[in-house]
Amino acid sequence: MSFLIKKFRIKSFKEERPIIELKNLTISYGNRQIVEQLNLSIQKNEICGLLGPNGAGKSSIYHCILGLVKPTFGNIIIDGTDATNIPTHLRCSKFGISWVPQYGGSWSDLTVYENLMAIAEIQIKNKEERLTKINNLIRKFELENVMKLKSKYLSGGQVRKLTLAMAMVKNSKILILDEP
Repeated sequence: MSFLIKKFRIKSFKEERPIIELKNLTISYGNRQIVEQLNLSIQKNEICGLLGPNGAGKSSIYHCILGLVKPTFGNIIIDGTDATNIPTHLRCSKFGISWVPQYGGSWSDLTVYENLMAIAEIQIKNKEERLTKINNLIRKFELENVMKLKSKYLSGGQVRKLTLAMAMVKNSKILILDEP
C-alpha cells in the first residue's frame, strides 16, 4: 500500500538540519509489508504531516520513530545519531521526544490534574516550575472546569486536550502527534 507524504513548512522557523531521517525504512508484520523502503528527512523546526488511508502505515512509521516497533529493514536517524536499536525510553529522553498516541494516552482513573502531575514529576525536578507548568497547560487547553475529574469521565475532545497537554509538559525537541 502506498501513501502520500505532505510536508507543511513554516519557512521562517525551518533550519536546514535533519532532526529525523528515515533511510530505506521497511515495516512488515509477518508476511504483510506495510511500508516499503521509505526515505524521509524532516528538518529541525519543520512540521510534517503523513496523509493516507487507514492501514497505510502512518502509525507504524510513528511507532518505528519512537522505538515501539522495530523496522524490518532500514535505519532511523534522530538528530544525527542512528537510533534504530536504542530502546524507547532512552530514545525519548535522549532526543527529547514526546508523543500523543492515536488512542488513549492518559490514565483513566486519574484526574486531569493528576495525569499532568504524573508526567511533570518525572520531567520537571523543581516543584515550583512543575506547578507553574501544569497550571499554564490547564489554562492553555481550557481544562480548568474539569481538572478534578477523572479522565474516564471526559469527552473525547477533552481527552485529546489532556493528552496534548501531557505531551507538552516537557519542552520537547520532537513532538509526534498520531491523529490529534
